[in-house]
Amino acid sequence: MLSYTMSLSELPEDQMTLILDMFEDAGKRELLMVDNELTPLGRTLPLKSTFLSNFPEVVINNHPSDSRDDAYLERMKSAIGDLPPLVCVDGHLVDGRHRLFCYRHHHILNFAFEPRVIYIDLTGLIPLPLVPYVGKLKD
Repeated sequence: MLSYTMSLSELPEDQMTLILDMFEDAGKRELLMVDNELTPLGRTLPLKSTFLSNFPEVVINNHPSDSRDDAYLERMKSAIGDLPPLVCVDGHLVDGRHRLFCYRHHHILNFAFEPRVIYIDLTGLIPLPLVPYVGKLKD
């Protein structure tokens, strides 16, 4: 498994807010940011990479709260190389269902080999959030 890091500030604003909220809900926001300044961890979020098939299957537009339409997915598909990483905690995908769907669609159309997908791994930093997660990664 490959390992990398990235700064919280490199993420889109909505994903940065989501991660800060997860740390705040866990009572650990100070691990990422103190006095509006990023901490060393906030500047080096742990990234990992694993095969696409290790992620759970996802279904899109299966819940009334899913307000993202087909046009949203098409915009994502056209920007496949620029999408931010998925987010996992303790082997569970907690953010990135639509991105994962687009990765699978792109893979089916364009690759003869299985690609790797980069994700932010918050394992050991916060507990699995009390929000519905997408699914568990394969071991």
